[in-house]
Amino acid sequence: ALYKDYNPSKHEIRIEYEYKKKVKAKKGKKGKNGRRADIAILEEGKVRCLIEIKVDDAPLKKQLEDYVAYSNKYKVDFIYLTQRNPSKSDLQLIEKGALCKHVFFYDLYNQINKKASVCKNPVGKLYIKYLEDNGNMFKKINAVGVEKFLIRLFLPWSGNGHVRKTKDMVETIPAT
Repeated sequence: ALYKDYNPSKHEIRIEYEYKKKVKAKKGKKGKNGRRADIAILEEGKVRCLIEIKVDDAPLKKQLEDYVAYSNKYKVDFIYLTQRNPSKSDLQLIEKGALCKHVFFYDLYNQINKKASVCKNPVGKLYIKYLEDNGNMFKKINAVGVEKFLIRLFLPWSGNGHVRKTKDMVETIPAT
């Protein structure tokens, strides 16, 4: 769902993949830190896609800059998958990469929830349930249920907020 060209017969997925190697310090000089991607997709040993996942944390110092530079230099897709909205400066930085894009968890949810193969797979079902339980996506909300809930909440009995149907109190409002 994240990498459109993915083919399990020709691609390999690596977790915590070091795409930028550490350089040891020479005498009197400072070494360079390496970089690791949360997920890398490789084809014949070459990186095709790097994926960075952020849940509640922000990117490390210069992390996005390194991803974008690597993506532009080696013509590699980079996907920044986040639970929350990144800062404006982070989004502007990602836009500088021709093959870089930002994806929300709920966008991923909407993509994979449409795939029959994912919905039939036990791990896929578990992942979808995880996203739903953590509220990482938006679902269509019953507008009538929201209205009835708000009336009941903000207009108690004396304010004509009486919900007249048992079904609304027992099913519609709690489901919403």
